Amino acid sequence: MVIGKGHSGALVAIVERLTRYTVTKMIFDKSARTVTDATIELLATFKDLILTITADNGK
Repeated sequence: MVIGKGHSGALVAIVERLTRYTVTKMIFDKSARTVTDATIELLATFKDLILTITADNGK
């Protein structure tokens, strides 16, 4: 997740490790439910291709 200037919004970004294919979705709050829903929505198209997900928690 990338936090916007002034913490006013955020961007959920999912990057495929080898090809660096990236999908993103803008969200307006950082609650767990919102981030989870955005992640599920972004990955729905690829549900038959995904085996694992690794999260980078940053700081």
